[in-house]
Amino acid sequence: MQSVLRSADRPIARIRTQLVSAAVEHGAAQGPPSLLLCAAVALSARDPEVAATVTGVFDTIRSGYTACIVDAQAAGEVEADADAEALGTYFCAASRGWGAIGRVGTSRAALLQVGIASLAALPITPLGAEHLGTADGPWD
Repeated sequence: MQSVLRSADRPIARIRTQLVSAAVEHGAAQGPPSLLLCAAVALSARDPEVAATVTGVFDTIRSGYTACIVDAQAAGEVEADADAEALGTYFCAASRGWGAIGRVGTSRAALLQVGIASLAALPITPLGAEHLGTADGPWD
């Protein structure tokens, strides 16, 4: 994930790529379940060290999205007054949720639609919309 969010592509395209990749990875139980992460989350309520580790994992995911949103703001692709921290947290929570429902059989197509719909949470500027477009018109 971090490699996508830090690639040389335009920031708004990096966010879209990560959302689509997460949907494809987790759709219809394609991604291997992270038993370690599931167990760690369950244990985190009782063990402060485990809780710190789980928090660190989620902070890494969240900070990757947040940094990319900040880059998109600097590039004029996302409105400058958008709350990058809140949006980064949203995308972290949403993508982890896709993993959960994907492991129980939600299709890739359904998760892809959720990933595309989640882009609506970003206040994308006209420039950002242009950067998301294709030669055939708007991306979505």
